[in-house]
Amino acid sequence: MALNAQVFELDCLLIKKNAGAYLQNLDLGNLAKAVTPESHLPSIVEGVCLLAALESAGIKADVLVYVRSLSANPGNLWHEEDFHGSRGKDFDSPLHSEIRAYNWKYQPLVQADYFFDRIGR
Repeated sequence: MALNAQVFELDCLLIKKNAGAYLQNLDLGNLAKAVTPESHLPSIVEGVCLLAALESAGIKADVLVYVRSLSANPGNLWHEEDFHGSRGKDFDSPLHSEIRAYNWKYQPLVQADYFFDRIGR
């Protein structure tokens, strides 16, 4: 509200929840219609696989902010490290595979203009 911006949470655009895949179940057409220069309001879009979603919707971000979520365990491991298998866990769900592939392809932390660390509870 302080920024007088419209906010879009990708999770709120899910057409079919818990369907395994994420991106293919987002209503990106409505997002593309809402996020236009004609809206005269800044737009904030947030969520998992953001760069792929924006690309699919034909939206170019002016500024990318990455909030890196750190584990609240000893060593404060980065949650995405879980998806890359560095903690020895096996993630075979379609969603985890999609997020892992997204992180490898888009490298969102590297592309970010700004990033912040948030330690989970």
